[in-house]
Amino acid sequence: QPPWGEPGRKHRLLAQLAAELGHAVPNSRLHQLRRAGDVLGFYRTPVKDGTKLDELAAAELPPNLKIIRQQ
Repeated sequence: QPPWGEPGRKHRLLAQLAAELGHAVPNSRLHQLRRAGDVLGFYRTPVKDGTKLDELAAAELPPNLKIIRQQ
C-alpha cells in the first residue's frame, strides 16, 4: 500500500488544503511531500508576499548602495 493509502488521497487532501488556505503546493515541491508531517511542515512555513527586490529595499544597506524603485 502506498504511503498515502488509497490512490488519489494525497491529491484530494492537497486540493482541499489549497482551497481552504488559499495557498497551493507548487508542482516542484509535490515529490517532497511523502508524509502528513511533510504537508504540515510546508503549511507552517510563512508565505512571503514580496520579491527579492522588496527584501533588499527593506534591508539595512551600506550607505553607498541605494535602491530606487521606478513606477
